[in-house]
Amino acid sequence: GSGGVAVPQVSGLPVKQATEQVTHAGLVPKEHDVANATVQKGIVISTNPANGSLVARGTTVTLIVSTGAPKVKVPDAVHQSDTNAKNTLSNAGFQVKEETDQNSTAPPNTVVRQNPQAGTLAAHGATVTIFVSPGDASTRPTTLLA
Repeated sequence: GSGGVAVPQVSGLPVKQATEQVTHAGLVPKEHDVANATVQKGIVISTNPANGSLVARGTTVTLIVSTGAPKVKVPDAVHQSDTNAKNTLSNAGFQVKEETDQNSTAPPNTVVRQNPQAGTLAAHGATVTIFVSPGDASTRPTTLLA
């Protein structure tokens, strides 16, 4: 016969196991990382050549491995109004949590800081907390003068 080896079925396996099985079959595993929103990080999505393909011993099999949900750069929401900041962040694919920064001296309803910071890579759908300066006088803590 041709001495062909079938590419093992490793899709859905953790990359370490997949690598061992491919090596055991006499093939050479090579990892290729791809962001994937539905497949857990570190799990093989597919192989190239596809599983079941007959290939010569020693053939390189590329394991397409999920790095988890794609990372997205967090946009800068600081100095924006809370409404604009929420739109900016949600349009980029983030959840937004708003907290009031009582010590802020910025104009009312202005984002004074955010976590994670702008330019950070965060998973799509992650939550970004924005800290907003207090709104109109009614929401400000009232100071009683002695």
